[in-house]
Amino acid sequence: MEERKQHPNVLQLLNAMQGFDYLFTDDIAAARKHFELRDDPFHLLGLGVCAFLEAALGMEVCMFCSKIMDDTYGLVASPG
Repeated sequence: MEERKQHPNVLQLLNAMQGFDYLFTDDIAAARKHFELRDDPFHLLGLGVCAFLEAALGMEVCMFCSKIMDDTYGLVASPG
């Protein structure tokens, strides 16, 4: 019977999946820390996902604060 060989990237992928588990539990800081430990493509992709989520969540906070400022003080950013 022929022995089946494991692909060389399997261990990298399995390790990166641990970082994605942090993302699925809404722990972006722990995920970023985990992804920063290695520089293979799977971990770099994880860092990219963290950056995207941080930017998207930051934009949401900005929009929320802008709405509060407008509702509370009547301050609206002029459109250019």
